Amino acid sequence: MRPAILILILFVASACRAPSELPVYAVIDELALETSLGHELSAQGLEGTVHVADFIFTSCNAACPVMTTKMRQIYDEFADVEGVRFLSVTTDPERDTVEVLHEHARNLGVDESRWLFARAPMEEVVRLSEKEFLLSGTGFPAGHSQRFVLVDRKRRIRGYYESREAADLARLRSDLARLVSAR
Repeated sequence: MRPAILILILFVASACRAPSELPVYAVIDELALETSLGHELSAQGLEGTVHVADFIFTSCNAACPVMTTKMRQIYDEFADVEGVRFLSVTTDPERDTVEVLHEHARNLGVDESRWLFARAPMEEVVRLSEKEFLLSGTGFPAGHSQRFVLVDRKRRIRGYYESREAADLARLRSDLARLVSAR
């Protein structure tokens, strides 16, 4: 079967599911991050909006730029949709200071109140990745997951999507739209 047809079939099948039919993998209970604007972000700060999250680092020259490009495409597609935010947590907080993250966001030309770039001490980043977002990783910064995570308005993880897979990205777009439209 041709990839384009398979993507269409997956998209249509995914679109038929109601938001309540999306699995709930976990609830983000504890979060203590500092954003590129110098603001604190807690788990409660995720409430009320749908988030697409990932773990990257700005000095990466392999997977992270690709992930950021894919995230940027989704960010652009949902630019006019209220209630959608994006969250990129650095896996290299030693180098990715608030100033570096701010410059990274500026270079991307994104609204930092909609796409949050955030940091925490390395122990917290590892804990967040493994215990809150349920992503495996070893040997940070480079050994982080390359998946996007969809978080609903109640801080519930509703999906995982491989950033390198077109079918997963199509499913992410569909699931994101579904969660946004569900009030």
